[in-house]
Amino acid sequence: MLCAVGPVLAQPARIAVVNSELILPDSLPAKQAHNRLAQEFSTRDRELQDMDRKTRALADKLEKEAAVLTDLDHQRRQHEVAELTHEFQRKQRGFREDLQQRRNEELNRPGFCGGSHS
Repeated sequence: MLCAVGPVLAQPARIAVVNSELILPDSLPAKQAHNRLAQEFSTRDRELQDMDRKTRALADKLEKEAAVLTDLDHQRRQHEVAELTHEFQRKQRGFREDLQQRRNEELNRPGFCGGSHS
């Protein structure tokens, strides 16, 4: 028996390295998961983009009109921009957290590479 083990041990080891981060995004389950997430979150993403554009437009308008505004109007608009910015950041944070949670759920779905197969 020991004679049979000798030639096997004498063979050089061959090790293959697979970068799953490069392969998984191109897999069918990954593409399907991406499509599900894109469909699920597209409306919220558009709403956030619209909110960001409106907030930036309001801030730009405030900056351009600052010289002609009364102090009270300037403070009121600054407060409005600050509130919108805070609201945008809150919604964006919630969006990212929800997206990350759903992404993790998709990655752990049965049938997905590396997911649980219960």
